[in-house]
Amino acid sequence: NQKRRAFFDLDGVLVDDRKRTIALLNKLVKCPDVANEENLQMLRNGDFSRQVLRKQLHWGDDMINNFRRQFMQQGCGSEYAGMDSLFSGVRVVLEDLRSRGYEIVLCASKFEYRDVKGLLCRFGIEDCFDHIAAVGFAKEKFLKEHFKPFSRYDILLCSNIQDVKIGLGLKVVTIAGCYGFVSKMKFKEYEPDFFLTDFRQLTEWVKLIMDENVARTIQAIEATQGQHYVPNHFLKEWQCHGSAMWIRDAEGTHRKSSDD
Repeated sequence: NQKRRAFFDLDGVLVDDRKRTIALLNKLVKCPDVANEENLQMLRNGDFSRQVLRKQLHWGDDMINNFRRQFMQQGCGSEYAGMDSLFSGVRVVLEDLRSRGYEIVLCASKFEYRDVKGLLCRFGIEDCFDHIAAVGFAKEKFLKEHFKPFSRYDILLCSNIQDVKIGLGLKVVTIAGCYGFVSKMKFKEYEPDFFLTDFRQLTEWVKLIMDENVARTIQAIEATQGQHYVPNHFLKEWQCHGSAMWIRDAEGTHRKSSDD
């Protein structure tokens, strides 16, 4: 049997960090309307320093580096960490994945393991994970070193564009979480396999990924074309809680779903 792993981050994936992020931006940047939706999206995607701090506010390298350091350090402090909350359904979904044979892997984009453990203990979900790591900016390296080879059932849930690129590069099922800062329209540019508008929808996507007919279709394509495929390479529309998705077909073309 192939291993099945589900890879998660904390901020923007399992944890709603909106209040903390807005408070930190307002404190550290001190610029009117700095925490608007466009800037929040750029912050999550790693474009905020270049597009806002450097181009718009004309900050130099020292000021930008200090901002990044303070943002990471203060965000883990008790003053701000208390603003975080779990997205609805986290424990239920993680337990459902485990019941389906998935290993649950937390690869948090934080630099201190103790900060990760502290958040998990605070929310009472530390027992939901088989592997816990603080990977900083080295998520792709961590995944390759510890979990390669990947299977067609492996899942990466993404809160930003960089993680979508990582997932597609590793050929795992790449799912965009549109319930955070990054919009579905922005995610669509990078063609993830599935979109979630609510974390709880993940259960329905996993059912589709594990469906025997879907698996047989993938295997047949692989056998005839000699390539590794995941669900985004054949056309399928799926309705879940009123939210439709886009999926590529084998030629890479698209068909709009009903919610576009």
